[in-house]
Amino acid sequence: MDFLVLLLWIGLLMNPFLAYRTDRRWLGRLTIASFLVLIGLFFYRFSGGEAYMLFENAWNALVTINILLLVVNSCLVSRRFVPEMTMRRLGLIGLAGYGMSQLWISFMSGAGEWIQLIDPQACLMAIILSLLLLLFDSLKTVDRRIET
Repeated sequence: MDFLVLLLWIGLLMNPFLAYRTDRRWLGRLTIASFLVLIGLFFYRFSGGEAYMLFENAWNALVTINILLLVVNSCLVSRRFVPEMTMRRLGLIGLAGYGMSQLWISFMSGAGEWIQLIDPQACLMAIILSLLLLLFDSLKTVDRRIET
């Protein structure tokens, strides 16, 4: 799971750059502002600052907001560079990522049972797998366009 969290942090670091590639200034500004506040809270907490309940709630909310902004920015950038990317195709990619995460976690647990529908670990893995599938699909489509 540490590898997936590392991939998520790499995605969050790339998120402000993706936001400005969407050609929507307000989205870029919102993304960079939330990212800077998230980084500020990160450095405050790990520099020895006190973590109150309000801090924990703000941290969880900002991480969730940044993950959602990462998904939105990735979808908008993919639709910008690959005009053939429809909402149906994006939905199928998201559903495939969620299904793959469910299968992976159920096989790795050893019980062979399906886990909860909204398990945090499965949702995190589903987001990362969906974004990776979106990246592969976009790159494959752009590569086909270059070859022809």
